[in-house]
Amino acid sequence: MQKPLFVDSSTIIIGITQPETNSARVLGLIGGGKAEAIISEKALLEVKRFFLAKRGEKFAYATERFLKKNFRVVPRAEVEREIAKYRGQIKEKDLEHLATAKKFGATIVAFDRDFEPFKEYVTPKQFVKTLKMKQFETEY
Repeated sequence: MQKPLFVDSSTIIIGITQPETNSARVLGLIGGGKAEAIISEKALLEVKRFFLAKRGEKFAYATERFLKKNFRVVPRAEVEREIAKYRGQIKEKDLEHLATAKKFGATIVAFDRDFEPFKEYVTPKQFVKTLKMKQFETEY
């Protein structure tokens, strides 16, 4: 079985707002039940805050429901040990995300250079390519 995916908040936001992207393809796989996905509590809140500000309460709530239905939401308390282990190896803003991915042996699907030093990291385009699916030109 394929490793679970940790999908970063920026990939989720791009996938929802820009349907003609590799990020949207990744979300389609997850929503279609073809990929197991996890998300940190922090990433869920980042996505929710973004859509509350840009699209309003109804859209933010619908997005949150989609994520909770299709992703395992990992509480910060569950990854505290990994957070301590990886502190200083990545920017603080991405630390909980990295810790979550590491704990569950997940592939990190993101468009964020801060994850580049980690073998688990792939861009949405790289991930779509591994599945031999048609990719869009952009990395995201």
